[in-house]
Amino acid sequence: MKRRLALVIAVVLLIVTVFWLRSRITGPSTPTATRLVATIRAEPRSFTRLLQADRATSTVSQLVHESLVRINHATQALEPALASAWTPSADGRRIRVTLRPGLRFADGAPLTADDVVFSLGLVFDQRLDSALKDSLTVGGAPITATAADATTLDIVFPEPYGPGLRPLHALPILPRARYASPAAEGTLAALWTPSAPPAGMIGAGPFIVTAHQSGAAIELARNPHYWRTADDGTRLPRVDVLRLEIVPSQDAEMQKLRQGEVDITTGELRVDDVPEAKAMAARQQLQLFELGPALDVDMLWFSLAPDAPGGERRAWLRRRELREAIAMSVDRVAYVNAVYRGAGVQVSGVITPGNKAWHAEIAPRPYSLAMAGELLDRIGVRDRDGNGVREDVYNQPAHFTVLVQQGHAMRQRAAAVIQESLRAAGLQMEIVGLDPRALQERLGNGQYDAMFHALPSSDTDPSGLMEFWLSSGRFHLWHPMQKTPATPWERELDVLMTRQLTLTNQEARAKVVRDAQVLLDREYPVVTFATPRVTVATSSRVTHVQPGLLTPSVLWNAAELGVR
Repeated sequence: MKRRLALVIAVVLLIVTVFWLRSRITGPSTPTATRLVATIRAEPRSFTRLLQADRATSTVSQLVHESLVRINHATQALEPALASAWTPSADGRRIRVTLRPGLRFADGAPLTADDVVFSLGLVFDQRLDSALKDSLTVGGAPITATAADATTLDIVFPEPYGPGLRPLHALPILPRARYASPAAEGTLAALWTPSAPPAGMIGAGPFIVTAHQSGAAIELARNPHYWRTADDGTRLPRVDVLRLEIVPSQDAEMQKLRQGEVDITTGELRVDDVPEAKAMAARQQLQLFELGPALDVDMLWFSLAPDAPGGERRAWLRRRELREAIAMSVDRVAYVNAVYRGAGVQVSGVITPGNKAWHAEIAPRPYSLAMAGELLDRIGVRDRDGNGVREDVYNQPAHFTVLVQQGHAMRQRAAAVIQESLRAAGLQMEIVGLDPRALQERLGNGQYDAMFHALPSSDTDPSGLMEFWLSSGRFHLWHPMQKTPATPWERELDVLMTRQLTLTNQEARAKVVRDAQVLLDREYPVVTFATPRVTVATSSRVTHVQPGLLTPSVLWNAAELGVR
């Protein structure tokens, strides 16, 4: 009898344990549990922005981690987060930061100033090769932190620093007690890969990773220890479960929105989908938000790395005259009409009119096939046999391949418009689609002719994209991660963009950043044409939506989001 009773108790305990584990993986399953479904376009390379900078990683990181401050994507202003207040020193080299009382990580452990010091130190751990290193370096030296007590710390800059705390919005704060040993052993990065056990991923953000199905979805549950409350006193986040479905194709993404399978898409609507979305909004299936010109712009650039394919026989691919000729071969008005159905604006640089604080008005190259032809002739790319196709100095057809993100309809259509325009100029351009991970790999090794892609804006302030501006940056697209500047103009660009960081007067900073934009336009390493006007859609059941131009448009404020 005792054995039978023991067996029954054991079975009951087993059933309870199974259901408990299941609830940990899938989130609350009770009828009262609230749930949102959003999309991302690719598998994250990591679950922390500390290690990777791709768009999917940044999105997940904002959900799992919290930082000292955050950028309000709706207003583009800096706001308190873990830090409740801060006071800069008169010389601009130190900021005293006060943390909120009672902060905790997702496992319930206290969050203190020591955790902030530890997390900032990780950025400069050479074994991690952090994606944040460039944006948190001033004059070649790191930004550092020292703890005065559990809730007070000093952020110290090597020299006066204009952006202040703003770049720290991207720094995830990790628990020192949990991760100090893995960091010392060089195994920290492995704990945050998509294949790592979710139980080992502890942050202080609004959600906790509970499950990851490779290539399909990421499940997150609300963090019960999250610090933020709504204006009405409601504990955030408002929803119990957030599911991120990995949907590389924009066609499939729109189909899911149409069928009510997702509530939030990873980015703005394609211009082709806006008419249908407006009809759905009229039927109260969706709600739409029109935000103006995008901050991100698709760019065409060539690999200028020393070991780029083709070597000297294809040196013409690395000439500025080629890039200018391409710009002059494309009618931007026709481009806007064809790619964005008229809902776009012409762009002449990498900082778009959507970024009103930092955009410099620079006239684009004029549309002129004649001027384009003169530039191509100058570098020896001529139509030698009169068949309408230009040849290089070795009498080989002037042909190159452009890599484009697979499944990104707008970029693929834009590339087709460029391809047709260049055909009229006598250039042959082949389009090859690759998934985002493959694009990142090609970007890193420089083994491609050209690429047509965009960089996600993490901030409107130029300090948020130092990886692009600096020759040492991993997103210095045409030749990333240079040990020393490869050209005099890149050295000059380094000087300008490093100098603007040291200026505490914002007008002076703006002037230097404008000079950097003029320099970039003179040397023309990237070619831009236009950017769309942004329209964001969510399902009509989502509440407290405050969309912004920065990525992610809606999920940046995921803790506030609720459902009707």
